[in-house]
Amino acid sequence: MTSFIIPVYIVFIGIGLLIAAYLTARVRNYIYEQTVLDGNIRFKSSLSARGLAMLMFTNLLIVIFTLGLGTPWVKVRLARYYANNTLVAADVDLSEFVSIKQQEQSSLGEQIGDAFDVDIGITL
Repeated sequence: MTSFIIPVYIVFIGIGLLIAAYLTARVRNYIYEQTVLDGNIRFKSSLSARGLAMLMFTNLLIVIFTLGLGTPWVKVRLARYYANNTLVAADVDLSEFVSIKQQEQSSLGEQIGDAFDVDIGITL
């Protein structure tokens, strides 16, 4: 009975990894294609479901064989894969864009912070 259950679990885990990789890649690519910042800055994601599935499978093996000690390394590998497959296309210089947005920033945030700042004094 055990000889039947273990392969079934392995197949289910494999199918789950494939489905998760496919959905993650497709949703991320779609969201990044639709994201535009002030009409000047566009984002693009080039994740492939196959590449992400292979990364997820090897990451799973790393976590299993290191008894969880490889988890930080796995997170770094995944973040690096995402970063390598992300592109930011800007018509303007990004530092110029940031400086313009900082100048446009109002004091609304400070005012809201002051409004919700509640001092509680407890005396014993």
